[in-house]
Amino acid sequence: IHCCGVTSYKDYKDYAHFNATVSVPESCCRGKYVDCYTEASNNATKSYKSLNTEGCLNSLQDQLKSNLSIIIGVAIGIAMIQLLGILLACKSCRSSDVDNMV
Repeated sequence: IHCCGVTSYKDYKDYAHFNATVSVPESCCRGKYVDCYTEASNNATKSYKSLNTEGCLNSLQDQLKSNLSIIIGVAIGIAMIQLLGILLACKSCRSSDVDNMV
């Protein structure tokens, strides 16, 4: 996922625990960190070539939506395997002879 911040790269501007000597962390950069820092500092720039401007929340939501059928399929598969295990355990308990157990 190529993203920066929750909603955008500007989230780091007002974050008190972030190092104020740079505008964005290096993870927000696509290329050279110096170019990225310059673009993030320059609010007049409209086209960002080395800075990921999209927020991670939207990017993550898009990824989840595009892979939703896979996620649901895996979840159903795991649930079916667990259900099968429960049924086999119940069958095993019923068929075993409890009186002959040591």
